Amino acid sequence: MSTPAVLQAERLPAAPAADGISITREQIRAYLESLSARGRRQDTIKVYAPKLESFFDALPEGKRVTRDTLAGWRSTLLESGYSPGTANTYI
Repeated sequence: MSTPAVLQAERLPAAPAADGISITREQIRAYLESLSARGRRQDTIKVYAPKLESFFDALPEGKRVTRDTLAGWRSTLLESGYSPGTANTYI
């Protein structure tokens, strides 16, 4: 499954430098591998992977996640036409 074009162009607002944590693609990959190691089904991991990638791609330069980042991401999804239930699966 590919990221919808509307989400590829969207960027979340930049976070103040002292706030939040930075994430990397490597951390996402490691998290997905940890799910497998903990016995999660491959189908579940295949659903999570593109959603995490689209979230990562929407982060501003520096890839910082703050307290407000997930709310902003959810708003972006809703504004892009996702239903609330579908938007919640991306969080």
